[in-house]
Amino acid sequence: MSTIRDLGLAATLKPAQKILVTWYQPLVKAIKDEQREVLRVLRKEAREEGSETSGSSSKYDSGIDRHVYGPFLLLMSAQKLAVITMHEALGMALRSGTVGVTFTSAAVQIGKAVHTEAHLQVLQGGGKGSGGRSLKSVTPSALRKLRRRKAAVLRNDADAPAGTIAGTAGDAKDVSYELPDPSVAEWPTAMLVKVGSALIARLLDTASIHETIHVEDDGQFSTAGAQVPAFVHAYRVERGKRSGILRTHPSVLKLVDAGHKLRESMAAHYLPMVVPPRPWRDMDDGGYLATPTRVMRTRGSKLQARALAQADLTDVYAALDVLGGTPWTVNDRVFEVAMEAWKAGGGLGELPQRSDVPIPERLPHGGADASLEERRRAAMDFRAALKRNAELHSLRCDTTYKLQVAKEFSGRTFYFPHNVDFRGRAYPVPPHLNHVGNDLCRGILTFAEGMPLGEDGLRWLKIHLANLFGHNKLTFDERIAWVESQLPAIREAARAPLDPSGSHWLDADDPWQALAACFELTDALSCTDPTTFVSRLPVHQDGTCNGLQHYAALGGDIDGAVAVNLLPSERPQDVYSGVADLVAARVAEDAAKGEPLAKLLDGRVNRKVVKQTVMTSVYGVTFVGANLQIKGQLEDIFEPLGTVMAPDVIRAASTYVTRLTFDALSTMFTGARETMNWLAVCARNVARTGQSVEWVTPLGLRIVQPYRRAGSGTMVRTLVQTVVLADGEEDTPVYVARQTSAFPPNYIHSLDSTHMMLTARACNAAGIQFASVHDSYWTHAATVGTMSRLLREEFVDLHSQPLLTHLREQFSVHHPSAEFPDCPTRGDLDLKQVVNSPYFFN
Repeated sequence: MSTIRDLGLAATLKPAQKILVTWYQPLVKAIKDEQREVLRVLRKEAREEGSETSGSSSKYDSGIDRHVYGPFLLLMSAQKLAVITMHEALGMALRSGTVGVTFTSAAVQIGKAVHTEAHLQVLQGGGKGSGGRSLKSVTPSALRKLRRRKAAVLRNDADAPAGTIAGTAGDAKDVSYELPDPSVAEWPTAMLVKVGSALIARLLDTASIHETIHVEDDGQFSTAGAQVPAFVHAYRVERGKRSGILRTHPSVLKLVDAGHKLRESMAAHYLPMVVPPRPWRDMDDGGYLATPTRVMRTRGSKLQARALAQADLTDVYAALDVLGGTPWTVNDRVFEVAMEAWKAGGGLGELPQRSDVPIPERLPHGGADASLEERRRAAMDFRAALKRNAELHSLRCDTTYKLQVAKEFSGRTFYFPHNVDFRGRAYPVPPHLNHVGNDLCRGILTFAEGMPLGEDGLRWLKIHLANLFGHNKLTFDERIAWVESQLPAIREAARAPLDPSGSHWLDADDPWQALAACFELTDALSCTDPTTFVSRLPVHQDGTCNGLQHYAALGGDIDGAVAVNLLPSERPQDVYSGVADLVAARVAEDAAKGEPLAKLLDGRVNRKVVKQTVMTSVYGVTFVGANLQIKGQLEDIFEPLGTVMAPDVIRAASTYVTRLTFDALSTMFTGARETMNWLAVCARNVARTGQSVEWVTPLGLRIVQPYRRAGSGTMVRTLVQTVVLADGEEDTPVYVARQTSAFPPNYIHSLDSTHMMLTARACNAAGIQFASVHDSYWTHAATVGTMSRLLREEFVDLHSQPLLTHLREQFSVHHPSAEFPDCPTRGDLDLKQVVNSPYFFN
């Protein structure tokens, strides 16, 4: 175990240490044996013999492609490869619980981790493929060669430099037996699979655990039964397709569920940074100091990568630097409450319960005496309990990750490097604990730097707390009055949050963030002058159904603009209530006519029933998807009433309400519907030329939609199983229907990300802190007024451009053979009024 500690990846709890020790040494030996076999195969005489078969006793060892993947296993020591393999396999398997992770995903992930470590060795000057040089000693000409080599691999050029290994067995005759260059930006996916599979095979051979483990309350554990494999490779069939999975033995999962930390299974490369991220300078040059990071999550799309390489991303880089440069820290008081609640069994807010739900007992005599309906219900309850327990396990693992990261970084200032998805939406790179996460994550995090509240900041802090309790439909003055009426309960929540007397915060829509605000407001009010209190709490300003706001601005739609607060009003407009009122009125009319479904639903259609459908309507939700959303809401309404609706009745009712909801949306947002239809027609005409829909955002980001028809795939043999990899984009036809339906929401996403980035840069220029979760913008309470003004000005400037005209021109230039309809006629909306709308973002 000392070797693992030397590598900086030691398990922190004794039970987990004991388990890992039993895996580590045998795995190191197995990998060393594999490396020796690789060296033997790579000898010239071994190649001339035409045989790769070894004397290994592994059931997975047939020498498949050892000359192809083998050189990649020689880039580092067997000890490091063993740690990487345990680290990644355990982490993925634990997150997936008893369900298991697909073998292909596991192999690719381990292959990527090996590449990342090899790349890190180059930066540290210790990589076998680096000649012992660190990047600091590389000359400018050498750096240019390195960039050209990366670009060649990215383009998949036929004349890519020697040292990169071919990705399939069919290329074996062309393989150079020099060690691969670990500094290459990406290894082929087929190679990642082969490398990962070789290491998984050794893990399957060596890792074992006792069949039965009993964990005591004090964390100690006892074992019984025979030694069994800790990981199992199996197959499952879903929707007629057979796929391999990597599954963890329940005894391993039991140790984790007992509350043990998971440092040994967390990706240390992607934790928050304790220094500001490197400024972005190129598409793969920025963010982490050592770990390779791409500016866009392209998901392997070469078309998207080529488009990025041709774009001027200066403005995008600047915005990502602002987001990554925001310093954060852990809100220790919220974290302490979360840990105490977690130790007590969880179940508060988004803390999952620590115990499984009971599994229903089997019917007596195997159900022989039960009716068909009773047997069907018993089977459904049994499957539901198993499904719920699998979900709880996954949630517990996820929560353990988050709490462990928070504990490790408590008392420190840290940063989240950011990159974007293919639509341009920004996300933190660290996956576990970040402000884009759930309510628990957001409650645990706070700005590292504080600012005195001032009069304006105290006002916004109260408004923020009211918003977290779901009172954002009130005027600002009404929200402040509500908070002031709740001050005794707020102070009690801050004093004793886990006592029944202080549980008021649990009634909030976002309880953990509400608890943080209760602490902050109580501390401020305890000062002699609350305006002098130095606050670090992020205060949010959220758009009102932001997608519809962009549609209303694009079409100049006055009615739509009123509904989503683009225009000044005395009270905030609630688009969800507006749609619900229209639907409820239609239901009442039909009920008066004697319609059975309408009579059943009359008086029961409310804001909650339609909210999700309204919210997702601008992002391309289909009628089928909306039907499922509304069906779930109707079931939630009728179940507490003790009304059991037959499946055909609930389906008919949800279909009826869905149709009325879509009709109401068309009535309220005619301009949005016209713009949406125009975007879809343009996308269909582009896709029919056989090309993907591509456009450039106002900030210069080139976006390529990735939707292609699935090909037959490429079969890649590995030591464990044959893997089928998706064909490259150039080899598969465009998926016309998907390109068409996805373009309107993707285009709107690209606009909301543009607005956010423009606001980030403006706030940075004004010297105020800024963070965002898509259309939710965060800053200090004292600077909310400044941020509010800037985000409105940037929205007006963005939509003052003829965005649809520019888009049509782009399409016409790149697709001269296609015809595109004229842009929709714009309405009479005066965009400048947005600057004076108090509830545009609120």
